[in-house]
Amino acid sequence: MPLNNYVAIDLGATSGRVIVSSDARRLDEVYRFKEYLKNDNGVFTWDLDKIWNNILIGLKKAVEKYHTIASIGIDSWGVDYVLMNQDTPILPAYSYRDSRTKITMEEVHKIVSFNELYSVTGIQKSLVNTVYQFMDDHKKGRLAQATDFLFIPEYFSYLLTGKKVHEYSMATTTGLIDMKTGQYSEMLINKLGFPKQLFQPVIKPGNIIGSLKPEIAQQIGSNATVVLPVTHDTASAFYAVDVDPDSVIISSGTWSLVGVKLKQGNNSTLSLNTNFANEGSKDFICYLKNIMGLWLLNEVKKKHTYSYDEITNLALTSTYNEVFDVDDTSLLSPNDMKEAICKLLPANNQPKTDGDLYRSIFRSLATTYKKVCEQLSENLHQRYNRICIVGGGANNKALNQFTQEITQHEVIAIPMEATTVGNLKIQKEVIR
Repeated sequence: MPLNNYVAIDLGATSGRVIVSSDARRLDEVYRFKEYLKNDNGVFTWDLDKIWNNILIGLKKAVEKYHTIASIGIDSWGVDYVLMNQDTPILPAYSYRDSRTKITMEEVHKIVSFNELYSVTGIQKSLVNTVYQFMDDHKKGRLAQATDFLFIPEYFSYLLTGKKVHEYSMATTTGLIDMKTGQYSEMLINKLGFPKQLFQPVIKPGNIIGSLKPEIAQQIGSNATVVLPVTHDTASAFYAVDVDPDSVIISSGTWSLVGVKLKQGNNSTLSLNTNFANEGSKDFICYLKNIMGLWLLNEVKKKHTYSYDEITNLALTSTYNEVFDVDDTSLLSPNDMKEAICKLLPANNQPKTDGDLYRSIFRSLATTYKKVCEQLSENLHQRYNRICIVGGGANNKALNQFTQEITQHEVIAIPMEATTVGNLKIQKEVIR
């Protein structure tokens, strides 16, 4: 009996990939694309047409190579969405890197304090959260024009099938999902004055969305079933990883997601005070902290011609040990990342070489990992002995070495594309 070919469309914040697999282990990246984040004089938006056109190209390439595909699943970064007026997107689709939430966070908390918000949702305080983006759209009248909204993976699944869904793992990144019900909180929506009709019932991953529209099937050369995976990339990565209870998971990419799997969420006072998120997945809660990740490295690297191996060697041969706060808001979307980092380092001990700068980035990340691991132990009354690193950052030898040195935990680096594996794992469970 021939094996099914499953296609994972993994949309990262810096690049997208179309990957084919028949067993969720051997992965064949048939297409990669990038540069769909637009910066128009400091206004950050997503180029939806570019993403869509590249998805179609990738699917065509998948069919050309494998002839038929059984199913497709799409995942992406969290919090960002597309407002819809019936079948028409209301543009632009803003990126979480846009600065529009710096004011609206305060305005949300004048109506609903963060403590109250956290008691309902268990989602960490972060400028990027959807709830603060919604408030900006509400003030500008964009929500009033909308009949619905779709998160990034849901929007492209809609273009493929004509079916609209709201998936649970992604919905938790709004900061509006009630931890107890797994649905949008009517109380919070009413208090904030958001239009109720936008918030449709949320469904769990592992469902079928529908078949490709006939014109799409004809265009790519194959029919396929579109499956609803764990659409939030972090939650998908956590779903892919089987670890012992005494292991911390770090999904290391543009962002570093540091946490553990819990059967039930934890929105205790300790969790509130240490700003941990309870993000949904398929059968568990991702109890984690979202911190800045290799975005720092990649933005600095843009101005250099070093390979990643050369950066590793530079960082390991440097003796510079100053660190900075990787979560400082000035690092979210600076014009010059090196300059922004240097402003956070001691004026009397600035990095003198590129190796010093790279070493500082890695050691600052590792120092933050240590702090988060200590908070996990305290909040959950659990001792953790090892750290399991997955994602692109698992290949970063310097970061792994500094993480083991600074945290004093055993570090197990699994250079697995965990988000993609989690996506494909769901598809294989649904389509046999």
